[in-house]
Amino acid sequence: MAQFMRRIFIAYHFKLQFMKKIYIFLLPVLIFSCSTQIQYIGKSYQPVGDPEVYVAESEIKKPYSIIGRGYIKVGNPYLGINWNQVQKKAIKKASQHGADAVLIVQKNAISPLPAIQTYGSIDSVGKGLQTFSRTEAYYPLSTWHDILFLKYK
Repeated sequence: MAQFMRRIFIAYHFKLQFMKKIYIFLLPVLIFSCSTQIQYIGKSYQPVGDPEVYVAESEIKKPYSIIGRGYIKVGNPYLGINWNQVQKKAIKKASQHGADAVLIVQKNAISPLPAIQTYGSIDSVGKGLQTFSRTEAYYPLSTWHDILFLKYK
């Protein structure tokens, strides 16, 4: 009986140690896979220092050319976008690719065609059935963000 209990204890201890190692390995994978990433497409130049950040095109006073675009890749869509993290990562990408400035702009577009949505339900009240329905028509709004990497001329 004592040997049996000892074997169970050893098996449990081994399983516990094994699970700790798995958790230690999976925790960083889980954390980094859920973070927002910036994917860069464009040209690269020698790094020049800290880039400037703009949120409106009218703020830029120097002539510039667009050397690249950034695309936001959301790690966990249920958590949403962390805009402080997006700005920090965009600055880091800009300095890696030699951009002088980053322009982060929100774009909105209203669809010219309406969307129609119908809701319905059936309920039994007493012996009869009652049906309810409602139809809505609206113009959908699409929102996206452009991240442009700029090089001064």
